Amino acid sequence: MRVLVTGAGGFVGVHLRSALEGGGHDVVPAFSPRHAAGQRIAVDLADADAATRTVADARPDAVIHLAARARPAGLDSVQALLDNNVRAAHGVLEAVRCLAPRARVIIASSSAVYGPVPAERNPVVEEEPLRPILPYGASKAAVEAVASVYTAHGLDVVTVRPFNLLGPGQGAAFVAGRFAQQIVQIAAGRAEPLIETGPLDTVRDFTDVCDAVRAYVALLDRRTGRGPFNICSGIPRSVGDLLGEMVALSGVMATIRQRPGAGTPSGLDVPYQCGSRAAIRKAVAWEPEVKWRETLLDMLTDWRTRARAEAS
Repeated sequence: MRVLVTGAGGFVGVHLRSALEGGGHDVVPAFSPRHAAGQRIAVDLADADAATRTVADARPDAVIHLAARARPAGLDSVQALLDNNVRAAHGVLEAVRCLAPRARVIIASSSAVYGPVPAERNPVVEEEPLRPILPYGASKAAVEAVASVYTAHGLDVVTVRPFNLLGPGQGAAFVAGRFAQQIVQIAAGRAEPLIETGPLDTVRDFTDVCDAVRAYVALLDRRTGRGPFNICSGIPRSVGDLLGEMVALSGVMATIRQRPGAGTPSGLDVPYQCGSRAAIRKAVAWEPEVKWRETLLDMLTDWRTRARAEAS
């Protein structure tokens, strides 16, 4: 199957391309201007003409639309995120409708669309009302609405809502990547043994990126309903436990200090989120396979490799 992958140079995109190629698919990668380098062609999918050219050149049997901006996160970014993410999704869907109407399209949304759901209603199921409180979540809810319109007009669109993904290749802008980076720097003697962080009692549902891309591939290979489908572990873990286990696995000795005001502004954070994976299990028999300890070790190894490359 010929698969167009947008956002192919991002954290998930790199792993997804590898998984698709390993499964025998012909992958056509589309890179955002932020991740284009060398011979790669940068494509601004928010430009409708560029989206049309990309789909026309790819001639896809399927499309996995990962491309999106997540930052900045302040209230002043609402318009920019809506403009970019909604226009990009619309451009891709309209191009598919006109040029590849039989292609299956998988749209990557996010668990950010749910917003704060009371702990007693967790694990969060897909029928939970959408109440995003951050601009990124609002933009993804809008993308889902656009996808719904195209589904109503006959396009084969599947929506997925990944929860917190982590694994090798993740940047320091994300909590697990930031912890791994700091721990590796401490272990190498390049930083004092102090890890400063925001709240540690926040609870999230973490899934290894390699498990997540298996879900994407399964939804591509097996015909299912349109979703939406949560991609999650179904296991709640606090940020403090994540950090403590990373520190223990690394063997470093470090002081952990919480900084008041660090992290998401008070009132805009989601204190507890855990997803239900029952729907995707029923649809494609998907279950996470990578052990938690293995995920954390992979991240630490990845950051050690990066640190050595920077030092050489």
